[in-house]
Amino acid sequence: MKTGLLLLCGLLLTTSTGFADPHHEGESCPAHRAANAGHVEFEAFHVTMAEAWHIAWPEKDYAALIAAGPVFAEKLGPIMEMRPEFKSTDRYDLFLHKREQFASKVHAYAAAAEAGDSMKVYDLMPELHDWFEWTAAALLPIYFPAIEGIVVTVNVIKANHLPKTNVSGLVGSAETLATKVTALNKEAIPWQLAADEEAILAVFEEIRGGAKIVSAAADAEDWTTYETAITDLSAILDAFVMKYIDIHES
Repeated sequence: MKTGLLLLCGLLLTTSTGFADPHHEGESCPAHRAANAGHVEFEAFHVTMAEAWHIAWPEKDYAALIAAGPVFAEKLGPIMEMRPEFKSTDRYDLFLHKREQFASKVHAYAAAAEAGDSMKVYDLMPELHDWFEWTAAALLPIYFPAIEGIVVTVNVIKANHLPKTNVSGLVGSAETLATKVTALNKEAIPWQLAADEEAILAVFEEIRGGAKIVSAAADAEDWTTYETAITDLSAILDAFVMKYIDIHES
């Protein structure tokens, strides 16, 4: 790894989409972290990406951007041959989807470079960069505080309040849950998952709906409905965590 690469990685914390990752401020970018986690295929690609994205693109060095095309195409090969293992097939499928999108951007970029289309490669660079980072991030754990906070409350309800029929705890946790789900919006989505925004917002609706049922059941002191709603909500959250947040098996 080149010494200057770590400095360049720091600039990747905010992509062209505008999604920021304040929790990892000051840490290295996903491509570097993925390489450190054993996915060295990303390191070779990132050397060229860093130079093209941070130097050639802002300076509109079209010759350098065109020259990067065949290098990107060559270094894509090892990434496409990767067979990482994950705890869930959904997470693996998510990685495959992002890798395919990334590959399509590489192919489009390489074709434009071969044609000598300087404006095309310039326009494609932000998308190529984003999909590269999103693909690398799919190999790593994601910090998602809005979801993690809700999981904590649901687990407390399941482990403590329901078994003990702790009415005050059930009512209080329902109120806490209702407050926490109000934070489920576009701004809560980590930038690494910006490409999955539509699907994630749909799950947010399911979570809010589940929390609403819990609140109504608490108001009615209907603990059977309450328990069923918590079980359903827990299943939604478990699936979400396994697909978008949990780490792969190394």
